[in-house]
Amino acid sequence: MSFVVMPPEINSLLIYTGAGPGPLLAAAAAWDELAAELGSAAAAFGSVTSGLVGGIWQGPSSVAMAAAAAPYAGWLSAAAASAESAAGQARAVVGVFEAALAATVDPFVIAANRSRLVSLALSNLFGQNTPAIAAAEFDYELMWAQDVAAMLGYHTGASAAAEALAPFGSPLASLAAAAEPAKSLAVNLGLANVGLFNAGSGNVGSYNVGAGNVGSYNVGGGNIGGNNVGLGNVGWGNFGLGNSGLTPGLMGLGNIGFGNAGSYNFGLANMGVGNIGFANTGSGNFGIGLTGDNLTGFGGFNTGSGNVGLFNSGTGNVGFFNSGTGNWGVFNSGSYNTGIGNSGIASTGLFNAGGFNTGVVNAGSYNTGSFNAGQANTGGFNPGSVNTGWLNTGDTNTGVANSGDVNTGAFISGNYSNGAFWRGDYQGLLGFSYTSTIIPEFTVANIHASGGAGPIIVPSIQFPAIPLDLSATGHIGGFTIPPVSISPITVRIDPVFDLGPITVQDITIPALGLDPATGVTVGPIFSSGSIIDPFSLTLLGFINVNVPAIQTAPSEILPFTVLLSSLGVTHLTPEITIPGFHIPVDPIHVELPLSVTIGPFVSPEITIPQLPLGLALSGATPAFAFPLEITIDRIPVVLDVNALLGPINAGLVIPPVPGFGNTTAVPSSGFFNIGGGGGLSGFHNLGAGMSGVLNAISDPLLGSASGFANFGTQLSGILNRGADISGVYNTGALGLITSALVSGFGNVGQQLAGLIYTGTGP
Repeated sequence: MSFVVMPPEINSLLIYTGAGPGPLLAAAAAWDELAAELGSAAAAFGSVTSGLVGGIWQGPSSVAMAAAAAPYAGWLSAAAASAESAAGQARAVVGVFEAALAATVDPFVIAANRSRLVSLALSNLFGQNTPAIAAAEFDYELMWAQDVAAMLGYHTGASAAAEALAPFGSPLASLAAAAEPAKSLAVNLGLANVGLFNAGSGNVGSYNVGAGNVGSYNVGGGNIGGNNVGLGNVGWGNFGLGNSGLTPGLMGLGNIGFGNAGSYNFGLANMGVGNIGFANTGSGNFGIGLTGDNLTGFGGFNTGSGNVGLFNSGTGNVGFFNSGTGNWGVFNSGSYNTGIGNSGIASTGLFNAGGFNTGVVNAGSYNTGSFNAGQANTGGFNPGSVNTGWLNTGDTNTGVANSGDVNTGAFISGNYSNGAFWRGDYQGLLGFSYTSTIIPEFTVANIHASGGAGPIIVPSIQFPAIPLDLSATGHIGGFTIPPVSISPITVRIDPVFDLGPITVQDITIPALGLDPATGVTVGPIFSSGSIIDPFSLTLLGFINVNVPAIQTAPSEILPFTVLLSSLGVTHLTPEITIPGFHIPVDPIHVELPLSVTIGPFVSPEITIPQLPLGLALSGATPAFAFPLEITIDRIPVVLDVNALLGPINAGLVIPPVPGFGNTTAVPSSGFFNIGGGGGLSGFHNLGAGMSGVLNAISDPLLGSASGFANFGTQLSGILNRGADISGVYNTGALGLITSALVSGFGNVGQQLAGLIYTGTGP
């Protein structure tokens, strides 16, 4: 069953109790990871092939290899871009879902309405609750319409995101037919239609009649949704010009007239639900300029606040019959638009249903031109995105009626090709390889040098006899043996005798000394010198170097005496004391038949006087020569140097890539485009996702733009600077990335529309 006929209880319950944005966010993260891996693989593959071509591999085979490898590198880069695009579209669907969830009526509010209706009906015995019952039913119908509008917006936004997904091409040309994109010119009447049974040009969807419609069963131009008749309508079943939902991005439902915002309005510039007349704000009003609900009559020439002009129902509008916010012009139902019948955001022109367009009847966003259903196109009738030209159903093309992607030319159904009418991929690409010898081989040096060293004669060194006289005197000092006491000893024949105790006094042995004035005399020592004979060297074959004889002078070491005192020698041995000892044993009594007693006695003290000591040595070392005479024969030296430099070659290799002179990281179409992001079309643009001529962006990996000489992100028009700007010569006040919401001509600031304004708008 279609959600259009489902009651709000079902629609609200389904969207509030579903899986939510979690699965889509997980899918976006997975696509981002895949894009990063593919981009890394493309960079590595390109680095290896370019290193081979520009390095050790030269010649025709190198050029052939580069030509064969270029399609694969291009396919990897394109696949990375497609994966990144898929991640972006998944996040876009998340945004659409969250917008639909916010616009859907809470199920508890619907339940409260139904409960109140039942209560009123049960108590309506005398018909007193009839007005309240009618009001409750009217509120319920508004809830139904609000849920249907939210679901229509969700369906349209999700479908547009799915349509914007670029197909993954095949890396092999032989599989080009199998990898043909789903976008086709067949089964349609007209040019550049995507879908089935469309009549006209640049439509995306089915059964559309007109130009630049996105959706199904639309008649007219630039409509988004289904069953719309007119120009620039957003929603379902609208008839007229520039009708949309209550806020930009939401679907309007069943509006008839011009510039209505909401659902089921009839007239001009009504904002709300079920209004009839001009510039009414609210629901169920009948009249002109009414603010509130269920009013009848004339309330004023403007409703809302801050409007200048007639019959405006929004806020801060200048002009006639505007129902949005900050518009300048006529019949605008969006916000910050300059022109007529714009239902999007910050567009400059006529009947633009998308946002930030400069031109006429654009259903997409960031377009410069007319009847573009895609995004960021410069030209007209482009259902695809980032095209420069007309009638392109593919993406990132420069030219006319290309149904593939990244083509430069016309009527190309393949991808990454230059020319016309190609069906395969990587057709018509131009490459160039040239190698030139800048410096030929030449001789830096050719040197022959000969010569030698020697002979070298080292004479012997004469060592004379070294006399040695040593005279030393000293003494052995006197020492004293103290008395020794021996106890009485009795000897019996029995035998009987007593023994012990025994005591021995200290014994001192004096030091043995030498006379410190005793000396040792050495010398003299003589050397007669040495002689190195003269020798010559021949260098570089013609330079002679003569070295004269080298002779060392005779030398003599005079006699010298070394005293023992200077060496710290004064004694041979130190004084030695042997301590005495005592054996404390009890006397031993021994009895014999006969006994002899030796009474106690003491040995006398014994003194040994000092003994003089004299030492006299006399001698000498014999004379000798060391070493024997040494002769080193002549050593010949021959040096040959032959140094070459070159040749030095310079190669110029331009690999075959889509377009002409492009140097972007991701393949681009057009001419001389540059940037790290790539995905460009047109002429000499710098950045990512841009079409047109001479557009640039501060960060090449951010944003989209179309038009001429714009600088920033998400721009259309001519000579604009900033973010989210359309028109001519406008400047945003929030830098190059933050949205400024400016349209018109010559404005400086934010949230502005019109001509030559400055500051901040409503």
